[in-house]
Amino acid sequence: MRKRSAYRPRPALNNNLLYILTGNLPVTAAAETVTRVKVANHGAMDSLVKGKGTGTDIVALGHMLTTAEALAKHNLGRDWLPELTEARDALNRLTMRSGNFVMKADEIKALNLAIEVHDAQLENCTIKQLEDAIIAAKNAIRHNHAVKELLALS
Repeated sequence: MRKRSAYRPRPALNNNLLYILTGNLPVTAAAETVTRVKVANHGAMDSLVKGKGTGTDIVALGHMLTTAEALAKHNLGRDWLPELTEARDALNRLTMRSGNFVMKADEIKALNLAIEVHDAQLENCTIKQLEDAIIAAKNAIRHNHAVKELLALS
């Protein structure tokens, strides 16, 4: 049997100039997508506050926190990094409690602040910055640097 080749072709861009130009646009230029992301995050938080949260809601908030931390590490809200870490720890504590996910007051406060920070980050970043943050978040999840309990839920 022949040895498998290590060559993997990279995806080619159809329009390089358009890709570069749209990367410099603010994320708010894609208003429909941003609104959909915000509704998903706020909906997950709302169901968790009401005591009807599921593992899917926790995973959605975990991805939001990982993306917010990646944006903060890329100099977009770096001063909010301790609060985002506190929110990640609160979500971690919530996942450690098995059964239904009932939040405590300090967890609600920390996660609400993290959602506000993430919304502000989305309003002030470019598409390229968000793409880089999503790639960094995927790498954090892949290399187990994200909340480990979230990986078990997804």
